[in-house]
Amino acid sequence: MSQRVIRSKFTTTLAEYASSHSPVLLFSREGQPFTKPADGSTWLEMILTPSNTVTANVAGGRRRFYGDVQINIWTKESIGTGVAEAIAEELSALFPRLPY
Repeated sequence: MSQRVIRSKFTTTLAEYASSHSPVLLFSREGQPFTKPADGSTWLEMILTPSNTVTANVAGGRRRFYGDVQINIWTKESIGTGVAEAIAEELSALFPRLPY
């Protein structure tokens, strides 16, 4: 596995979620042009921040990649937190924290 593969898997999963959500959510992909919706529609932004790669043996044959994935949920102003919190719960179920 590599940072490229990890980013691709997270991006694909989040894009599938956004397109199947009702209503459909726009999704800002890292490093690609994106225009924020003028009507204030809810949209998602993913940021992957790699951390140190750990090698379990001297030969470097087994590596473990660490990092953080941040998903920002952007909603209209003055509508409260309910919409964003519901999406956050769905995303939490979509990306469960796996044990090390």
